[in-house]
Amino acid sequence: MIKGVGDINNKGFSLPMVLMVIMVLSILLASVFSLTQSNTKQIVAQENNLRAYYLARSGIDIAYAAMMEEDEPYGQKIHRLIKYNDEIEHIGLELPQNEPIGSVNLRVYYDEAAKEVIIESKANLIDASGASKLSLHIKYDENNPGDFTKTRWVRN
Repeated sequence: MIKGVGDINNKGFSLPMVLMVIMVLSILLASVFSLTQSNTKQIVAQENNLRAYYLARSGIDIAYAAMMEEDEPYGQKIHRLIKYNDEIEHIGLELPQNEPIGSVNLRVYYDEAAKEVIIESKANLIDASGASKLSLHIKYDENNPGDFTKTRWVRN
């Protein structure tokens, strides 16, 4: 009697095949889980760095507004800073005031060589690892001392 192709004994083949399918599926699931986890960590880190950036920028905005205020004998406070080559430093400004998420260190000084008032801001988040350092360079024109519109941002 001649056996046909359909009569081959396949009874022991199903167990290794099922084990290989389970192994391949578990490897795929592990790789998807790992990819999802790394993406989540990256998003959280990026969000914390963005928070720190905007915190540093808020600190610069506060310092800039304070420099533009009028001071009785000198006019704007920025003119006093330029005239006496002062340096102002404020450490540990917590923002926002009611529920702080981070602290900002500010430094304002006049760079005589570059003829610029520089406002540096370094922000650190309280509960997270985000940090950012940012500075605003304000060009001082001796021919037009009231014009402080020529500015540039530098992210350090």
